[in-house]
Amino acid sequence: MVEKCGQLNKTKIAEGGRKLRKCWASSWLVLAGNSLMFYKDPKVTAAWTPSGSRPESSVDLRGARIEWARDLSSKRNVIYFRTVTGNEYLLQSDNEAVSQDWYQAIKGVIHRLVNQVFGCRLEALCQREGGTIPRFVQQCVEAVEQRGLDADGLYRVNGNLAIIQKLRFIVDH
Repeated sequence: MVEKCGQLNKTKIAEGGRKLRKCWASSWLVLAGNSLMFYKDPKVTAAWTPSGSRPESSVDLRGARIEWARDLSSKRNVIYFRTVTGNEYLLQSDNEAVSQDWYQAIKGVIHRLVNQVFGCRLEALCQREGGTIPRFVQQCVEAVEQRGLDADGLYRVNGNLAIIQKLRFIVDH
């Protein structure tokens, strides 16, 4: 699901913790799921679909950090973000409202991903919840013990994929 897309100036200032020279370029950005994707070709704007075009690069926002880049650039309205792999980017628009919208959208995705259950490392989830068994797993076991022990095939029959995805969405949001 696409949350936001649009044109911004972008530069990568570090890769794996190693500093790089700034090289600003206009890029088409698509914020979808847990990723921020960068496209070089502005023609992709008219008919963008997830399967219809390949991004120039993609960034996983899980565990990323975002802030305003006050001292990292002489440009105005610059957003800084760093991924868990040590890649650092600057995003910029001359329009302050555009930069504000992107900052809030990316920050919202990062915040949502912090509280995610599915797709999260088990150790990180247990540490975040302060226990050795995730709360969601405990709730599932309790539900099975309360009303599922008499059901046939509970652990042998696959569930309906649409229902499973809907439940995952409910748990993560």
